[in-house]
Amino acid sequence: RRPPRSTRKESSAASDVYKRQVSTQSTWVEDASVSENALLVFGIVNVEFAYCALTFYKYTLAEYCLETAREIGGITHSLTGKMGKKTKYQQQALPQLVLNIDTKTEVLEEIKEGNPQNVPLEEDSILYEKPVLENDELLKQSKLSLYDQIYINGFCRYLMLTRPKDKILTETLTPYISKTLEQSNSWLVYSTSLLNRSRNETDSTKRKERSLLQMQALIDQYSDKSPPALDRLGSSFCAGYPLRWGLRLEMARDYMSIGCFSSAYEMLQDMELYEEAVKCLFLAGRITEAVERAQKVVEGKGREAPGVMCLLADFSAKDNKEREDLYKRAWELSEGKCPRALRSLGRLYYDTRRYDEAVDCLDRALKINTLYASSWFTLGCAHLQLKNWEKALLAFGWVVQVDENSSDGWSNLGVTYTQMNQLKQAVACYEQALKIMRNSWKIWQNYIVLSLEISDISRVLGAIRQLIAMDMQERVPVHVLAKLVDCVLSLPSSNAALRSYEEQVLKLLHEMAHNDSRNTPLWRLYAETYEIMRVRDAKENKKATYEKLADILVKQVRSIMLDPNWEHSEDLTKQVLETLNTLANKYKEGGLETVSYTHLTLPTSDLV
Repeated sequence: RRPPRSTRKESSAASDVYKRQVSTQSTWVEDASVSENALLVFGIVNVEFAYCALTFYKYTLAEYCLETAREIGGITHSLTGKMGKKTKYQQQALPQLVLNIDTKTEVLEEIKEGNPQNVPLEEDSILYEKPVLENDELLKQSKLSLYDQIYINGFCRYLMLTRPKDKILTETLTPYISKTLEQSNSWLVYSTSLLNRSRNETDSTKRKERSLLQMQALIDQYSDKSPPALDRLGSSFCAGYPLRWGLRLEMARDYMSIGCFSSAYEMLQDMELYEEAVKCLFLAGRITEAVERAQKVVEGKGREAPGVMCLLADFSAKDNKEREDLYKRAWELSEGKCPRALRSLGRLYYDTRRYDEAVDCLDRALKINTLYASSWFTLGCAHLQLKNWEKALLAFGWVVQVDENSSDGWSNLGVTYTQMNQLKQAVACYEQALKIMRNSWKIWQNYIVLSLEISDISRVLGAIRQLIAMDMQERVPVHVLAKLVDCVLSLPSSNAALRSYEEQVLKLLHEMAHNDSRNTPLWRLYAETYEIMRVRDAKENKKATYEKLADILVKQVRSIMLDPNWEHSEDLTKQVLETLNTLANKYKEGGLETVSYTHLTLPTSDLV
């Protein structure tokens, strides 16, 4: 996410302030007369500035601030594994992720009264609050000081904003958050730890309920009369704790993520966030109420009117013409400041095959806000339709720059390079797409075809093996296999890998033919390939080689005869006779007189 230009100017000014602060700090650190408490104050200022840097998306600066705060506090921490149990009914101890931390700052006396409510897991949950280790003596650690808790909370927030939100991040943060919750040194810092835990458990199936209840408890405590304001506001700047409306907005969005749209609507309506509130009504199926509410917002012509009008176009428009009119009105009402209307209008034009108009709308929208991968993707597809290869290349390049895990973006970037006849770059793009979406047979097909075009036999063989492993052998056409065989046969005899490639191709055709016994063209290709690669150059054990070829030809005949109407089809009958004739000739060439099979006995004297 990229902040607006005005915000960037503020961020630059903040960076200058920090540079002056670092200069002063280095002077103080070198001065032996400076007290330890004064240095800790500088450490807390670093944590505070890290939160500011995160607000302005200055992640490198935030990391540097936190590292400075860690060095000032003498904190060393690392994650390690200890044997233990995570669930109540777990029989065997398994490695659990735990935190090793060493600190030098003084630990304050724990606050016994007036602490924020720590919501426990429900009684019937099979999970422990934290892993039960087999030998807790392995972790002889003191409790954290207030300074340590402030630093760890800032570090956790940094990880949340700079790492992918996945299971690995959740497991990484859990030991840190659990450690900060062992003792309450400050009402606000402890509340921040509870908030971090709630955020971390949002996507957990077994902890989702506790996450929402904890968030609600943190919201409700704003109305509590105790503790007094002086206790509440301690460490307010370095705790990074949000305002009440910020917490309510987080909770409303959590409700939306689990489908509780009516509850989310009530909270958003109270905060006067009308656009998201109307969206909740539409998603809850309360269409009539949503339309009435949206019309009131539009009549008021407030700052959210253009966005609400776009929602009307999305959910209540009767046809494309009405939808187009609503998007245009939203753009006019915003006085050219609502790129959402242009993005939706561009998508509408693309869906109705008005590609020139789609390009115009999307170009203008993306000049206002570039960080929309889906809009860049639609723009790239429109340029592909208009055969503007260079512009399509730029658009799909933006897609993978904004979202590097977009398999469709990488795949279409490969399509664009293919149209520009830059096949090696296209293959590299398809490889990136396959790292993300390995189960897409369409991407595998394109990858195979392009690898054949650049004669990369190893990649082709690996890709075909992958499709077979995915049980998608039918996605490999016989003509592609034929081209693979031609590619191998075109290699010079001096090529050291020729023999290896021949073995792999024959093994592949053997496996594929036996997996699809009815595929006559595949058996024919297998027989022809075996004859070229083995029979014609056979010097030793010639008879066994011809017997193998005869076996392949017989199975080719059987594949035709599996059609119950082959005797009544002139084409199929001709194929049978031609294959039998070829088989008879191979008997003679190999010195084979008669070969008997379970379902077919073919004495050479009876064949024509």
